[in-house]
Amino acid sequence: MPLKQSKLTLTESRIEIANRCTTLYYLGADPAPATPLPLGEATAYSGFHDTVVQQGKVPYATVAPGRNAALLDKFASIYYDNKYWRRIFRGLPKSRLAWPNLLPASCSLRPRIAVSPPTGFTARILPSPYVLLYPFGWSVCLSLRLLGDHTLDQLSALAASLFGEKAWSIDAGTGISLQTLLDRLADGVRTDAFGGKDNDDSESADKIVVTTVLAKHDGNPPIGGMSDQQVLQIKRLIRPEGAISKQNIDDMAVALDEKKAVDYMAIDDFGRFTWMEHLLTQADPADRHNYAWLKCYHTNSFAAFLQAWQMAGVITAAGEVKKPPVRLAELVENAKDRLQNPRFVNASIRAYLQSKEVQDLFPKAKNGEQKNGEH
Repeated sequence: MPLKQSKLTLTESRIEIANRCTTLYYLGADPAPATPLPLGEATAYSGFHDTVVQQGKVPYATVAPGRNAALLDKFASIYYDNKYWRRIFRGLPKSRLAWPNLLPASCSLRPRIAVSPPTGFTARILPSPYVLLYPFGWSVCLSLRLLGDHTLDQLSALAASLFGEKAWSIDAGTGISLQTLLDRLADGVRTDAFGGKDNDDSESADKIVVTTVLAKHDGNPPIGGMSDQQVLQIKRLIRPEGAISKQNIDDMAVALDEKKAVDYMAIDDFGRFTWMEHLLTQADPADRHNYAWLKCYHTNSFAAFLQAWQMAGVITAAGEVKKPPVRLAELVENAKDRLQNPRFVNASIRAYLQSKEVQDLFPKAKNGEQKNGEH
């Protein structure tokens, strides 16, 4: 029998939302534009990453002297010593490998982004927005940490409001929708990092949303034993807008441990929801490492998914260029290799590699049959 929903109280959850914008402003023709940022060729890009790695947080004006930023604040390295980056770099992170590995730079935002929760949601919502910049585009990443008691139903309602209501605001302004927020931030990214208003870029209609419960009291929603209410809640978490999937939830849940019905990731197109019961056992001081491991799994699931999605974006965009510059052609070949021979694979990225978007890029390839890097 499934546990009653009233017995399940979440105390910390994380939601990651990201879009994908692609542009060949720096890569579509020779020579590469030198401004506003050094994103157009390998030497400049590696030097840019060297500066960020060495100095930590680097103000926009340091990288783009003489320019006043409209949106971007401080650049920071996203590379640190963990399993994901060791797999990507095949060793410890080295900034000179940023270009051939198509790795982004991270930048904080000048304006304050806030979220207005649905009525009755009392847990704290701590947004940490940032932009990932690539030589071929960007992603606005909206990371939300939820602290305090909340139910699975409230978490689901929050996700739906983030995508369907005017739940967002910039610098304490009036409420705006998610797409309006992304559109306004895109204007700033174009001005600060690419070709301004004349920049030719495209935004995917899809958005990634990755949700993980990091701490809770009592209860769980097990595979094969969820209540009807829990099924709807999880389906809404992994598809926050539009019609809820009619698939059986058991078919949407990938077991992360075949022996445990409460260690799984539920997947629906660009949505992910992770429940790992054995890492949610954090009552004893000896279990503190479980929290760090679960947080790491959440972060890596999002980062690997977004990175692969960006690879597909540049491959598609480059296919429309009749005579691509050598540096673009080389990056595209590297992007194809990263999708066909990924260095890091878990349930999240495996599902994307088997998606129609990736399969259509390699009609004769056998994507998803990974031999290495599995986690």
